[in-house]
Amino acid sequence: MSNSPSPSNHAQWAWVGDQYTNGLDGIRILVLGESSYGKDLKPTAPQDLIRNYFIGHGAWRRTYTRFLKILSNETAAPTTDERKDYWGRLAFTNYLSCAAGHKAGDEPSNEMWGASLENFFGLLAWLNPQPDGVIVWGERLHNALAHNPGCRWGNSQNQCWQGNKEQLMQFIHWPGGRPIPAVYIAHPCTPASGSPKWTGPLHDFLRKLPDRSQDLKMRCKNAEQRRQRFSALAGSCPGLEDATPHETKDVRRT
Repeated sequence: MSNSPSPSNHAQWAWVGDQYTNGLDGIRILVLGESSYGKDLKPTAPQDLIRNYFIGHGAWRRTYTRFLKILSNETAAPTTDERKDYWGRLAFTNYLSCAAGHKAGDEPSNEMWGASLENFFGLLAWLNPQPDGVIVWGERLHNALAHNPGCRWGNSQNQCWQGNKEQLMQFIHWPGGRPIPAVYIAHPCTPASGSPKWTGPLHDFLRKLPDRSQDLKMRCKNAEQRRQRFSALAGSCPGLEDATPHETKDVRRT
């Protein structure tokens, strides 16, 4: 089987934590990375990256630790148990369905961005339940979503990434369902990702989650209300036609 994702093998490609359905305080988050690299130009499945992150070694692991520090708004590196708990509540995939190059820093081609779009849409349709929000790693990936010619369907103005000035929200728009609230940050492989320029918008986004100071019972009580709030915001995105929701499926989880 190829390491590249397809509608038939997302279960062997994407990382879906065993507590993803419960999410972070009840809100389901998809973390969207850009790509993997390799000397043989074979992409590494995101689920393998996270599994190796827990047990492996190497400088590459700093990216995933830095992201958790940013997400948790903590300066200290998370413990092993904390890493497993956070990633256990998240879904994670790379947008590119191929290796971007032989080494980190190799820039994806325009063809790579375009060729991966269909698989990304397929992942959103496959992920069940759908995410309530998406955190996008890197301005380059954000720009690829915002300006990808393949995002134009129906109304030629429709794009994968669209802002809502009235609601101060941004959305990933896709043909298989309603727009999904999203935020992008500097790629966590760089120290700049910890700057307030990037952490500020992220934590404004995360403030829409239930209050973390509440006890577990109260957080669970509010979870459905929060999901409804996300849904209402997405439905108010101006200039977007309502899309037919994808069929709900029972999907085996890894």
